[in-house]
Amino acid sequence: MERVLWGVMEWVRRPLTPGPSPTGGEGSMEVDCLVGTRHVRREVQRARALRRAQTTEEEMLWRMLRNRFQTFKFRRQQPIGPYIVDFVCYQARLVVELDGSQHAGESARAYDAVRTEFLEAGGFRVLRFWNSEVRFNLQGVIQSIQTHLP
Repeated sequence: MERVLWGVMEWVRRPLTPGPSPTGGEGSMEVDCLVGTRHVRREVQRARALRRAQTTEEEMLWRMLRNRFQTFKFRRQQPIGPYIVDFVCYQARLVVELDGSQHAGESARAYDAVRTEFLEAGGFRVLRFWNSEVRFNLQGVIQSIQTHLP
């Protein structure tokens, strides 16, 4: 828990804009790029790739959540800190994750627990559903999401 909170604090404390150029404005911008900025760009590119390669279940749920689901705007495959979440509603501080069979193993469950702890420490509520729940009980999943919206 302490490690996760430290990670959240480090993520929150990052400056939104880079500091002044060490060369006083002279020199190549490529040389002066911050590693953090590159990291953010890489995560955004990865999120875009994940959006293009959605699973069938992610597509099914996205069709229900897009275009302001009950006045709440959901986004898909969004970077939050070091993670990319399946769906997020920033207004409701709600994250929805879909898990396939790869999440059934012990190491995957431990990773998901750390990830959930990080998101909850950042003020998000996290809902997890199995892909099979979305495929065979989409309305039940939607009702569960509705009950967690303010």
